[in-house]
Amino acid sequence: MLSTTEYPNKQAVYLVHGYKFDPESKGSDNPHKGLYGEWRPHLRNWPVYEFSYYSAPGIIGYYRAWMEGYRGAYSWAYNDLSIKAGRDLASVLDSGINPPFNVICHSLGSRVSLLACRLGAPVKRCILLNGAEMSDIGMETALQRPDIMFYNVYARTDAVVDYMAENFTPGGGGSAIGNDGVTGVPNWINIVLDDESIQEWGRSRGWDLQGDNPNRISDHWMTYKHEGNWTLYNAILEGDQLSDIPEV
Repeated sequence: MLSTTEYPNKQAVYLVHGYKFDPESKGSDNPHKGLYGEWRPHLRNWPVYEFSYYSAPGIIGYYRAWMEGYRGAYSWAYNDLSIKAGRDLASVLDSGINPPFNVICHSLGSRVSLLACRLGAPVKRCILLNGAEMSDIGMETALQRPDIMFYNVYARTDAVVDYMAENFTPGGGGSAIGNDGVTGVPNWINIVLDDESIQEWGRSRGWDLQGDNPNRISDHWMTYKHEGNWTLYNAILEGDQLSDIPEV
């Protein structure tokens, strides 16, 4: 793990994974062994810290969710596990060195990160990738924390977020930030990677932005799997406010 003393003038970046991970696993379910290894090479100029939490992977996850009274593992992860993780993340950030911090989170990690922000965690920028949290909670968080800039990166073709939001979140049928975003809040910017105007804007800056897998299978992971998108995230971390981004 990098130390903030190596980058004295830069706030650290905290990484927050999503659903189906277990930091105690000896296999790929462990985000420190798999997922974060994909993210780290794109953040070489920053002190990086890896936050992890149990989010019900595999058959055991379904079994444990059933034992907790849930019909599905995602419902358990959304309702209970992510709330505990959000509190834990807030505690970690509160005790961190050289605040405020940057956060990059994916999928269910958006719920964890937004809760930490509402709990007062010292965050400067929050980059949300394929966020699974509901849009009304995203708006509530942004209004409560006008000191934080939220960059909501997603693809309208993300069927994973759409399916989970529709079927497994409280009440069902909700509007998720990873499908519909948040509008009307000055410290919240939606970046719709599968919109042609956003891709053209990226090209005008020399960036290769993509949010849509040509096979329409893996759109939920394209935000971080497509290497060109990390140019955008690094620009945000460097302080680019994207003042010229088109509204879509």
